[in-house]
Amino acid sequence: DQLFLQQYATITLPEMAKALNLSTNHVTRLIKQHYGKTFIEMRSLTRLNAAADMLGSTALPISEISDLCGFSNPIYFTQAFKKEFHMTPRDYRKPH
Repeated sequence: DQLFLQQYATITLPEMAKALNLSTNHVTRLIKQHYGKTFIEMRSLTRLNAAADMLGSTALPISEISDLCGFSNPIYFTQAFKKEFHMTPRDYRKPH
C-alpha cells in the first residue's frame, strides 16, 4: 500500500518487486489476491484518487494535475477519470 501511495505517479511493477524483495510474478499474485485487481488497475486507481484529491484541494490546472499524477496524455486522463468517477475532472472540481 505504501509504495502505491508514495510513488503512484511513477512506480513500475519491477520497482515494486525490487522494493519488496519479491519476484514480479509474486507481487502480481499478491495484488490480485488482496485487491482483486491487476497492478496496472491498482496504479491507475491510485493515480485517479490522487487526482481527485488535488482537484478538490488545489487550483492547479487539470493538465498539470494529470501530469503530476503520472498521466502522459491529458485526454486519456480525462477519459479514465470519467470512467472511474462518472464525471469529467472539470465537473468534479465544480462546487456542489
